[in-house]
Amino acid sequence: MKVLLLIVSLLMVTAAGFSVSGHHGREHQTATLLQQVAKRSWQAASFRGLIVRKSTRKQMLKAFGKPRRKDVPEGQPASGEEVWYVYNNGGEFSGDFVVVVERRTGRILEIVLHPKNLSKDAAIQHFGRNYEMTKYEFCPGPDEAPDAPVFESREGDMTLLEYRERGIAMLINSQGFVDDIRYVGKPIGFSSVSECPSVLKK
Repeated sequence: MKVLLLIVSLLMVTAAGFSVSGHHGREHQTATLLQQVAKRSWQAASFRGLIVRKSTRKQMLKAFGKPRRKDVPEGQPASGEEVWYVYNNGGEFSGDFVVVVERRTGRILEIVLHPKNLSKDAAIQHFGRNYEMTKYEFCPGPDEAPDAPVFESREGDMTLLEYRERGIAMLINSQGFVDDIRYVGKPIGFSSVSECPSVLKK
């Protein structure tokens, strides 16, 4: 009888062990999934102390001083929604950078740095290997201006090197060099063509 009770006790302990092990396994899987989701999620970029989509034009002037010039996007009237403030060297790499500010609120919407002779490999060495390579193409429609909406596509002709958890995306050209570095506060484009405004209107 004692032997039988001992066997039953051992079986109960073993079963409990498997249950705990399974529980921890599920916890590990959940944590891994959350990490993957976080990696795919875009976070607001920080550029020399300024937080994109949070910091303001006033803070920009305090941080960088007077810009070299002030522009508006091509095709936008002088009183349009955005104002572009162009600065000389002052980013993480040599080259001009542009601070895009929303006219109505004064908030910084995006910062774009145009580095000189920065290769993709050098960029990865600087920013680290926790990146994604994503291809994009323009949403259907006649308007394919530089600021036209884009969506993720395996057949896309635009390749971006992305650090989404840091809000950084780099446009890589066909020679393997970085055309621009974008410090953003939202996704670069839509996740699929079905989300494009031109498609949703149909």
